[in-house]
Amino acid sequence: MMNKLLRAVVLFVFSLFPCLSHADPELLIDRLKNNSEPPPTEQSESLKAENKRLQLQLKKVEQQLSEESRLHEAQVSMLSSHIAALQKKAIAGTSVGTVADKSKSEQPLVKQTERDKELSQLLVKLADSDQRSGGKNSRESERNKQQSEQFVARAAQVKGAVKAASGVIYQVVKKGTAPEVTQNDVIRFRFDEKLSSGKVLSAGEIRRKRAAELPAVIGLGVPGLGVGGQVKITVPWQLAYGEQGISGIIPPGVASEITLEILSLNK
Repeated sequence: MMNKLLRAVVLFVFSLFPCLSHADPELLIDRLKNNSEPPPTEQSESLKAENKRLQLQLKKVEQQLSEESRLHEAQVSMLSSHIAALQKKAIAGTSVGTVADKSKSEQPLVKQTERDKELSQLLVKLADSDQRSGGKNSRESERNKQQSEQFVARAAQVKGAVKAASGVIYQVVKKGTAPEVTQNDVIRFRFDEKLSSGKVLSAGEIRRKRAAELPAVIGLGVPGLGVGGQVKITVPWQLAYGEQGISGIIPPGVASEITLEILSLNK
């Protein structure tokens, strides 16, 4: 519509002014069309440049804030460590007073020195006690190790017992009924455990677990069993509870005998 109107105006002007007869009206129309679409100005280019400059500046500010944040975290960490050290000194009774308070704190410091001396004596007695206890535990551990090795050797002599490369003894007492347990099965089983020292750790405990999630020593005795199946697993002291045992619960250097019976399984 605009092009038609423009053409009509140009032709009308040419009709009013005969002196323009040498000019080409179509060329004039094209020029007018081109002038109606303003070319990119220097102002738009400067706006683009300014926008780019602001983006770079914003990026620098973000980097600076990130760096300041990291420095702040480091300072907080150092202050936390310093506070923790001061708290330890306070608990130990160390004086952190100023020189001006020295005269006031002389008597408490003397008492603190006496307490430190008593504490040192107590620590010496405790160390002697631990040494004697350590010697006793060492003798007990050696005695239990010998007993454990005999315990495992007897288990290996039972008919049907199989000794694995690890030294663990597996004896299938009952195979049970089909289907056999696979690694993906969730089994419900009875668990009994006693030590070579004669102590019973578990009797008739009912557990439920996926076969693949059983400890390796136990899991190796389960495949091939069916419902009602039973396996006896004898574990040397090295793979059971080690040379130290568990203080107050399991003696040092004892072997373990585990009896596992499959009660049910879910395929």
